[in-house]
Amino acid sequence: MKIHAGRIFGAALSFIIMISVVSVNLFVLPSSAVYYKPGSVITFGSYPQTKVTDPVVINALETRASCTDNAVNFMGARYKRVYFTEYTPYNSRVEPSAENSCQDENGYFVNTAYWFKFEPVKWRVLSNSFDGLFIMSVKLLDAKPYNSKYDKVTWETSSMRSWLNNDFCKTAFTRFDMCRIQKSTVVNDDNPFYGTEGGNDTKDRVFLLSFKEVMNADYGFSSGSATADITRSAEGTDFAKCAGLNVFGTNGIFANCSNWWLRSPGRDSTRAGCINYLAIDMIGAFYYGTDVDYNNVGVRPTLKLRGLSILCADANPGFITDSANGMIYGIDPGTAKSFFESSMLLDSGTSLEYAPDSGIISTGTSISLIDTATNEVLETYTVVVFGDINGDGNIGGSDAGLLINFENYMISWDPAADAALFEAADVNGDGNVNAIDAGIIVNVENYLMTIDQTTGIANIL
Repeated sequence: MKIHAGRIFGAALSFIIMISVVSVNLFVLPSSAVYYKPGSVITFGSYPQTKVTDPVVINALETRASCTDNAVNFMGARYKRVYFTEYTPYNSRVEPSAENSCQDENGYFVNTAYWFKFEPVKWRVLSNSFDGLFIMSVKLLDAKPYNSKYDKVTWETSSMRSWLNNDFCKTAFTRFDMCRIQKSTVVNDDNPFYGTEGGNDTKDRVFLLSFKEVMNADYGFSSGSATADITRSAEGTDFAKCAGLNVFGTNGIFANCSNWWLRSPGRDSTRAGCINYLAIDMIGAFYYGTDVDYNNVGVRPTLKLRGLSILCADANPGFITDSANGMIYGIDPGTAKSFFESSMLLDSGTSLEYAPDSGIISTGTSISLIDTATNEVLETYTVVVFGDINGDGNIGGSDAGLLINFENYMISWDPAADAALFEAADVNGDGNVNAIDAGIIVNVENYLMTIDQTTGIANIL
């Protein structure tokens, strides 16, 4: 008989094939906050969730998976392939065998390929204030250890924090989704019973709830830890179960639910807070915590979505204002200033100023929103036209030449001052600027490829 201590997915996946985006839906908060009261459910981003069981679809996906870029588009949907050669163990201290894993109990076995469909992520609204929405995923989206090895850690130093704000964000959110997510100041209080230090406060886009937050009645939770609270219960997705999530039985109010991590420390710094259903009333286990290297605990991300920017576009042209990074995307090469300005929804008493002020909006153009009564600059953005590196509003050989010179250290860009150039130059979305991007730009000039100015990714015509 197995002893369910802790286990997960991270080390067990030997091969993961990421499938490219087929369509993009931009989430936009309505101007009236009344639409989203606490407890409401919204969708935002996407993540692999439901297991594909149709053999026809699986065969089609496997056939296309042989492409060199491992990208598969099928029937307007996005999919992810998972293949592992050894089981994810309960924790980092036991052998990776079927006996020490939940994966086989969930119906997932070594040396077998599984496909999961990317689906919109459902989020429960915890609060709605003037600066946006505080939301928590309805389901446990994945199973990961709080920290990759058994050690003394805080939220600041945990591998969970790094994973959520890097790999998870890249998988779940598009470039514009990230524009909507606020970088929040995350308060890391000490454990209220044992005094274990919570560590430094952090600034994160995605994080986990704390003990204090998960007992906040204003968020819809019970205010006590010794209460069986159905609002704290959560079930995992098929993808999380494949990752090794420990799923409870089919009886009782918490049937099919699983434990999920909190960011607060447990009894000591080798443990982290966890919503634990092994004890129905959660007495003790709530604050006691779980060893940080347990792999079978669910991940329930939380984040804060910002409201509409002051500077926003009519729905028709699709211009995207990134308030977090001060950039504007979605502008086609050669867009006239007059068309851009006529498409913006400006409050009365405001105007736009451009630098340089020419007839064309191009990479590097600075656009400021001005209060006409006081001449105060309310917001400033830098335009990014993907593929337009030299700022002439076109995409061509001269832009490719600049990328070659950059790769060969003949020119240099400052990461801060020239951030728009780095954005405009990375047209394959791999985070690098090199000859591959230059080749894509040449193909665009020769009408072999096109660049989606809303995603920044090139596609074959």
